[in-house]
Amino acid sequence: MPCRMALQRRIRDAAESLEEVRLSSDKRLSATGLAMLLVPAIWFVKTDFELYAHDWPKLRQRLLLRLILVIVPSVGILAMRRVKSRASYSNAVFWIAIAIAAVTIGLNSIRPTGSGLPLRSPVLILCIMYFAMPDTPLRQCVAPIALSLGLIGLRMTTLSGGGVDVPGDVIAIASLNALGMLTIRRRVRLDAATSAVAGELRTLRDIIPICSHCRKLRSEVGDWQQIERYFHERGEALFSHGICPDCLQEHYEDQFRESATTR
Repeated sequence: MPCRMALQRRIRDAAESLEEVRLSSDKRLSATGLAMLLVPAIWFVKTDFELYAHDWPKLRQRLLLRLILVIVPSVGILAMRRVKSRASYSNAVFWIAIAIAAVTIGLNSIRPTGSGLPLRSPVLILCIMYFAMPDTPLRQCVAPIALSLGLIGLRMTTLSGGGVDVPGDVIAIASLNALGMLTIRRRVRLDAATSAVAGELRTLRDIIPICSHCRKLRSEVGDWQQIERYFHERGEALFSHGICPDCLQEHYEDQFRESATTR
């Protein structure tokens, strides 16, 4: 029983270590994606001054939204350093993505009516949401789909000018979403396969071949070892030797009688 408990503890520790590695990797990837969002958020401030230099109220609105678009990823990067569990990571990524999507739609909605809708920054944001902010499939899709619908709506209504190909932009956004969903689906299938293999390994590790006559155990390399040696080499248990009452009676009858008389 102590050996089995030790084995189960090692399996549980291995599963926890795997989840820690996954969470750490997802946190680093999300932090990198959020850092990349800071570049267009800061770079296009100069475009705002060029477009709205003579319209202070609208320039003020855009600068405020730009500031939020800098603050949200910055807070997200700090949050990635602090979250310790999968649940807290998922909540942080979800609400950060929602906030970024809302600010991006707001920035484009206050552009002059009849102007074109540049897709450089929004497409980068969509790519980061799909490929650099991993989460559960449903939660990860909410923000990019909402952002895509908002961009398509603006492109087909108030921001359809500038001589751009509106149907082409709509197709590009839709295609990017399809690719993102396929990537999420692939990641989910890989995670499921990994979990299945880990479950099979746990099952196999619980099955230890033992000789029905001498009770030796077969190791991973195929040689047969005494039970004491098998578990001692794996650091799973230490053995002390004694003798059970049945063996005492069978092999040491005199001592067994003395023991029985003493009791």
